[in-house]
Amino acid sequence: PIFSSSTIHDLLGIDAVTLRDWRRHGLLEGYGRRLPDNRPNVWHYSAEDIVGLYVATRLTSGGMARERAFAAGEAC
Repeated sequence: PIFSSSTIHDLLGIDAVTLRDWRRHGLLEGYGRRLPDNRPNVWHYSAEDIVGLYVATRLTSGGMARERAFAAGEAC
């Protein structure tokens, strides 16, 4: 299944503004994809992406550096 950023917000409490900020800072390199028929700034996420984001946010809240946490989440 493919999920929107609103689903990310509903499940993880991460809003679209935060996702854009993380993407702009290079933290979401391996997360999400743009569908061919969508506008360039509309991203969709897989279940694996959602798990990775959950892991990354938990690691970050535990004190791990954001870059390392997001890389670890991507590996999930």
